[in-house]
Amino acid sequence: LPSDIKIKVQPHLSFALNGSRFDSSAEATPFAADRASQLALRINGFDVAPWLPYLPGGLPLRLERGVLAADLALRFAVDAGGAPRVSLHGKASASEVAARDPGAQPLLGWRKLEVELDEVQPLARKLALGAVRLDGAALVVRRGADGRLTLLVPASAAAAPTKVATAAP
Repeated sequence: LPSDIKIKVQPHLSFALNGSRFDSSAEATPFAADRASQLALRINGFDVAPWLPYLPGGLPLRLERGVLAADLALRFAVDAGGAPRVSLHGKASASEVAARDPGAQPLLGWRKLEVELDEVQPLARKLALGAVRLDGAALVVRRGADGRLTLLVPASAAAAPTKVATAAP
């Protein structure tokens, strides 16, 4: 009915998983022409360690630990021409992160990385970040036998000795 077009639905989901709090809420007008909707997602202290065995093998680095947090708002609507608009705003952070290379050597880590998302529009391929804060970063850089600096040494290359051609200075 025409009187029902502006009705808003407001689903809400909140739970704790392994001691981490998740909270989401939404507001949508599914019958309006623009279908304007907003979704809020809050995650606090999500420890990724129990989920690491589910990561696929063969990745260029092996994550050892990390704690995620986010306070994000996703908005979407359909404009008069029928094109969808999606935008993402908010903050996301990863704390106490440590990663190793495939050969089990320490590679990188940090105490806290926080990123503010000012305007992310994935359908329009636009990304506008606010402040990016990195605290307590550690990065391991290795010098190969050929003299080049490498950030990531594949396990197969690290295990096999490399012949180095001598060159004139």
